[in-house]
Amino acid sequence: MIFEWILIVLLVLIGTGLIVAEVIFIPGTTIVGILGLTFSILGIVFAYSSLGSAAGTAILIGSIVVNFSMLIYALRSDVWSRFSLKTKNKARVNEVSGDNLYVGMEGECVSDLKPIGNAEFGQQKIQVRSLGSFVDAGTRVKIIRIESNKVIVEPLT
Repeated sequence: MIFEWILIVLLVLIGTGLIVAEVIFIPGTTIVGILGLTFSILGIVFAYSSLGSAAGTAILIGSIVVNFSMLIYALRSDVWSRFSLKTKNKARVNEVSGDNLYVGMEGECVSDLKPIGNAEFGQQKIQVRSLGSFVDAGTRVKIIRIESNKVIVEPLT
């Protein structure tokens, strides 16, 4: 008798924990939510079959109350804020204008080009692309082509 109660409580609690984890931490419907629902339903069905109708109904109502209570508590306590990103992406696309850069302009690699990296032309640091070869930082490069927002360079020999 005690084994049935322990099994039922464990199934319902594991199911509740997985459902809350699904709602709070894992976006979309995944295997975690499906497993949580399955564990909860198994616990309730097992309660009906082994303990009878009255105990099964009590566990069903208790399970619903516990599930909603935990969900409401988790949403109100702002628990997911510890796991959310708080930084902003400040990256931007190269703003290449014809006045600042031109084909044949020389500069220096600030980072390795593998084949994309950063180079400095005058006082302007921009993202550049080599023609597929790796270029070490500190290497002098020359702009050979400008396509919309892409600057293609080659190392100076």
